[in-house]
Amino acid sequence: MTEPKKTDSSSFGDNSRYLQVEVGGQRYALPLILVKEVIAPPAITPLPQSKPHLLGLINLRKEIIPVIDFRKLLGAKPSTSAESAIVICDLDAMSCGLMVDSVVEVFVPDAGHISTHHEFPSESHPDYIAGVIQMKQNLILLIDLNKALKVDRPDTVLPKLVHKTGQAA
Repeated sequence: MTEPKKTDSSSFGDNSRYLQVEVGGQRYALPLILVKEVIAPPAITPLPQSKPHLLGLINLRKEIIPVIDFRKLLGAKPSTSAESAIVICDLDAMSCGLMVDSVVEVFVPDAGHISTHHEFPSESHPDYIAGVIQMKQNLILLIDLNKALKVDRPDTVLPKLVHKTGQAA
């Protein structure tokens, strides 16, 4: 039996690896421990009357996965380019895909270059911004995916009908 992945903000910190993605011209870092794979966008089956940020469902090797338009969720303008990708993430009991403009790199930031959410006022940013990473001249926002997708809340952005088993709830 495999041990569950750490999916809370405690997975941020020293020697953590991140996947850097670009959304709406801004760079974001996702904890690599939550990233299962990155794929080119396949055909997406839309869900009628779903939330605007839910693009629909994909069938990835017999696993039904909801795809979230990460651009809409973060308030960026949706766009499509040859570099668009879907980042498949494992979150607790389900997988989901995040549509992003591009995938930049996997990196390990220097611990001294991470400012955590405790170092700036909570009113100044959404609660899913876990920190800011300084890399060269760029600031990269560190995303807590569980908070961004409201995984443990009734108002989750993920559809309740799909679980990791691929069976309907």
